[in-house]
Amino acid sequence: METNERINSENGSDNNQEVAATEITEHETETQNNDNGGNKPISKPNFSPEQQEWFNRVFIPNFRSGITKSNGNNALTPAEKQELERYREQFRQMEEQDLAQKGEFEELIARDLREVYDNPALLRRMEFCLSKKDKGGHRALLKTSRVRRTRQADGAVQSDLNVVDCEWWFELSTGKNVNPLNKLKQAEGDVIAVQSDRIPIVITREKGANSILATMRFNTLHRLISPNYYPILILSTIVVQIDYKDLLKQLNGTKDNDARK
Repeated sequence: METNERINSENGSDNNQEVAATEITEHETETQNNDNGGNKPISKPNFSPEQQEWFNRVFIPNFRSGITKSNGNNALTPAEKQELERYREQFRQMEEQDLAQKGEFEELIARDLREVYDNPALLRRMEFCLSKKDKGGHRALLKTSRVRRTRQADGAVQSDLNVVDCEWWFELSTGKNVNPLNKLKQAEGDVIAVQSDRIPIVITREKGANSILATMRFNTLHRLISPNYYPILILSTIVVQIDYKDLLKQLNGTKDNDARK
């Protein structure tokens, strides 16, 4: 059940800062360990919902059919091979579309976070390079930005968007049927795995939606809006969502903003 709340900071120091938050009911699931001494099992491929549906509905049945025919010394016919190649091409196109959509979303959030964390003079130089279509100069300036888009090869070593000298761990997700709660749990696990002291915030956008949401633990929200923050154990289990624009307003007021270079 979801409940809407207006959350005000304590001690009257932030009476003018008010954030609309929605609590998310969390259904914990038990993780099964493998037989290798209780080690973490190998993770599944990070398919989008559309890719997973296609994989289950089309690829696996045709793959099993091909294996059966191969084991029975009955090779695929030319028509069946052509059909399988068509399936593979469809999957490749879906993968490209998914990566392009994710890349556009990441760049959108990265631009907004640069407005928060980077020096205004650097932002003006970036805009000038873009106006002159100077891609090389723009790429060189991006390397001096505090906001860095990470590579897929980095895995869980860094968050999706890494902000230098920042206490937040930003994870992003966009597409159909996004699951912010699972993404938040994954981010919390990644933070522990790399022994980071950063605090996860998940930014998501549902496919076709105009609104962007930020998902976090209640204690994280408390830390964002209150300079007199102190952790409360019972609140660490509560998950809330706020509007992305409200998140940007709160980030602008945090102490990280004072560390601009």
